[in-house]
Amino acid sequence: MELVSHRTEDFGYLVIRNLYSSEELKCIWDEIFHLDHILDNKSLQVNSIDENTNTKQYHEDFAAGGKDGIQSFTGEGIVLDYLYHKREYSSILRINRKLFSSPITEVFSNIHPSNLPYSATTLDKTLLNRYEDSQGYSAHKDTASFSSITTLLHKPENIKGGDVHFVDYDVTFKNEHNRCVIFPSWVTHQADLIKSTNGAKRYSMSMFSYMTDYQSTKEE
Repeated sequence: MELVSHRTEDFGYLVIRNLYSSEELKCIWDEIFHLDHILDNKSLQVNSIDENTNTKQYHEDFAAGGKDGIQSFTGEGIVLDYLYHKREYSSILRINRKLFSSPITEVFSNIHPSNLPYSATTLDKTLLNRYEDSQGYSAHKDTASFSSITTLLHKPENIKGGDVHFVDYDVTFKNEHNRCVIFPSWVTHQADLIKSTNGAKRYSMSMFSYMTDYQSTKEE
């Protein structure tokens, strides 16, 4: 795992390469390939709490509009916290606790004063997004305190595009497997359309952390 700190005048962001070990990735991929069945069938994308609510609508609720007040997500997404009754049922929701461990928390919090609240966030939700050929996510902001976006590539040799940008700061993250970026959620960002062949897909595990009065879910 490699942590690389970056700072702008307004905020700091952390790039983590090789975030997950090979053992952790195996568990994550096993779950992702199982969830593909749900992502392929919109009728199954149902909130486990409210059976009348489609989880894709919840996905859209996590993002505020971009510069034109509009955000467009053309892939498929599912809120894992709404799918599972308990966090321990999901390998992804267990393993991504790593993002709140040392030294990640200490390094990110110390990059810029605006990052200091990261270690005090009390609630988080995780989206699994899937992008196939000609799919992406236009410029938008997330309605949270901090966002952590981890990119996972299935058949990366058959994927082009899919870069992530901080559009107001001329910062670009090339599409890279097992790479996470943590940043304040108010930063406008977008994911370029991908070009993929032979069933290649780009997945992103997007964790949103909040400052709330609710009981912490970090250690569940």
